[in-house]
Amino acid sequence: EMLYDAVLAFESLSDFLTTGEIEFLQAAESKFDFTKESRYRIVAVVGLFDKGKTWLTNKLFGKNLPSGKLCSTRGISFLWIE
Repeated sequence: EMLYDAVLAFESLSDFLTTGEIEFLQAAESKFDFTKESRYRIVAVVGLFDKGKTWLTNKLFGKNLPSGKLCSTRGISFLWIE
């Protein structure tokens, strides 16, 4: 089950710089359409591992994404919020 609307999946920035490849994954039921030109407001939450990024996202936007040491994301994750 994909928890996010889309993920730019890569293991490390150095892998991307070496290969020039990033895998784009999108949930089938997502409303996020990256091919459609539109205006968006983007909020980025960045930080070290297990420092509260998902907790903050859940609190700010009323979501219930799993968090903690047993849950990690691969790459850059996108969550569509209306």
